[in-house]
Amino acid sequence: MFIRVKASFFLLTLAACFLVLSGQPGFAKEGAIEIIEKNVQFKSHDLLIRVGQTIRLKNNDPYMHMSQVRKLNKHGIETEIVGGGVEMPGTTQDIVIPNAGDYKLRCILHDGMVLNIKASK
Repeated sequence: MFIRVKASFFLLTLAACFLVLSGQPGFAKEGAIEIIEKNVQFKSHDLLIRVGQTIRLKNNDPYMHMSQVRKLNKHGIETEIVGGGVEMPGTTQDIVIPNAGDYKLRCILHDGMVLNIKASK
């Protein structure tokens, strides 16, 4: 029984490491997380980050984006804006998520350009 539990724990740990390293949803690495804006979309999976971690938006499109991060309430409705601004072509912008919770990153100029963010302590 003990060996089976130990093997299961090992396999779960290995699977979690694989998900993080493969870019699938999972806690992002420490430091700034770069999100590329290209072809009118965010080139990333949904994010699971730590509170206070920096999200760096990099505009690789030939036109501007106007990104906003909004906190979601318990019903999934976007409420307060916690960061954002204009990214001109070739520029970057840093956004820091201040509190634990669910957030949505979207470009308000391009409908459908959306990314979900979950911040944990």
